[in-house]
Amino acid sequence: MVTASQCTTETVFDYSWKQVVQAYWNRYP
Repeated sequence: MVTASQCTTETVFDYSWKQVVQAYWNRYP
């Protein structure tokens, strides 16, 4: 896990987006 100072907005957004997609597919296997 990178520190906040190393995280860019794009990285945080990409990570959050992947989490949403993963949760979506987990709901509908």
